[in-house]
Amino acid sequence: MKSPYVRVVAVTLINIVLLGLMVKLGAFHYVKSTNVYIFGIAGTVGSLVTLLATLLFYKFVDKQPLRTLKFGMNRKQALFSLTSIIVSVGMYVLYFMLLSKRGVISAHFPGDYFANPHVIPMFIMAAVAWFSVGLNEEVLYRGYFVANFKHASPGKLFLISSVLFMASHVFQGLSPVYVLFLLGMAIVFIYIYIKSGSLLGAAIPHFIYDFLENHLIGNSSISILRIDGKPGDIHSIILLVLFIVVHITLVQVFFRQKMNRSLQNFSESISA
Repeated sequence: MKSPYVRVVAVTLINIVLLGLMVKLGAFHYVKSTNVYIFGIAGTVGSLVTLLATLLFYKFVDKQPLRTLKFGMNRKQALFSLTSIIVSVGMYVLYFMLLSKRGVISAHFPGDYFANPHVIPMFIMAAVAWFSVGLNEEVLYRGYFVANFKHASPGKLFLISSVLFMASHVFQGLSPVYVLFLLGMAIVFIYIYIKSGSLLGAAIPHFIYDFLENHLIGNSSISILRIDGKPGDIHSIILLVLFIVVHITLVQVFFRQKMNRSLQNFSESISA
């Protein structure tokens, strides 16, 4: 497959087919389970299957070494990722505490959090699952796409990544609000990847966003901030916008190199 367009469409279809098979086999039932153990196993296994498919495609069809996807991290990239986690958690906790103070919801820190002997292993399993989800999607929709369109303009990269990222989530439904989420995530994560020069630099913010949205804040058995009541979609949109603004700001603080220069560095490293 000489055309990058053909390769990108092919690997995306492979991932969609694998996801479709998982849906057909009932795997999504386990991924959506409120039992954290079941979710952890299903989420991790499902993500690793599609991740392996993408990596094998890149190695044997693209005939590129996996190191060109930029899995490594230097000190600055690691500090950015750590800052992303701390700031994101702090932002979510502060936002929901403010909503609680205004009476929109009721939010509190569980005083008996560690009384449950299962909380730590469940926390670890959920974290591993969400990290696997984030890494899987970053490898395909950021790492693989940038590698194949390394000479494209930033606008073209953002467009291709966003469209195919949304297409891959078709099995989860594409409501207007969900499309907005996917578009926002696609834009901010490819921006982080290109500017930071690290796939993990994008995967870790992706991981913490998913973890916060689904388990860390809410009413799951491992939530660090318990929420009673439903905030509504508008607050999810506000948090997404805040997440994007915060991470664009962090990228500007940590990685000052211009976008075109960052893309040039990608091109040179992949072609080397």
